[in-house]
Amino acid sequence: MDNHLAAAYCWIYELDKSENLNFFHIDQHEDLWSDAPIESYIKIKDASHISLDEFLSMSYQSGKKQAFNYANYILQTQRIFPNWFKKCCFACPDYVDNKELDIILQLDNIKLLGSISDATKWTYATLERDKDNRWIINIDLDYFFYSNAFQMLTNEYIQFFFEDLKNAMEESGKIAVVTIALSPECCGGWDKVIPVANYVAEILELDFKL
Repeated sequence: MDNHLAAAYCWIYELDKSENLNFFHIDQHEDLWSDAPIESYIKIKDASHISLDEFLSMSYQSGKKQAFNYANYILQTQRIFPNWFKKCCFACPDYVDNKELDIILQLDNIKLLGSISDATKWTYATLERDKDNRWIINIDLDYFFYSNAFQMLTNEYIQFFFEDLKNAMEESGKIAVVTIALSPECCGGWDKVIPVANYVAEILELDFKL
């Protein structure tokens, strides 16, 4: 997807609303704004189906502001489905401090490698009661870029990371959903991020090419 605007829609469409899940966020940004009143989007909690157009049209302040945007979707989803965020891991350049989430682990780009498999194998003792939960894996390709301009982490790094993710998807049974955003404005433009997106799709053996 272009940016993370529709990530929450993908989760709502794909996940069981009653299932307990853990959350893993890999992104150049923490995406933890929380600016929309819950009344502007609470209807998705009990809706049996909602279209993408309906999701994107939810708004507040007389329609002037969209309920979900690229930076507020995590906490706003957590407020209506807290069971999807039982334990959280973040891989962001800056330290993430948020009292609404139980963040058990924060990883730099070295410790991130192999961490998806570690999480699905319950390697982290801090998972405790939630060790059997499946995971939401939420990735923004801007994580592999620097200063909104150029690719910082190599294709070899990207291959290692996504091969670990692919193995976890195929072998662990612990991945509930994977969302991937392109965010071209944070990667130096479409011409920089599209080759990375296509490379990721190739590693994951997805029928996808831009």
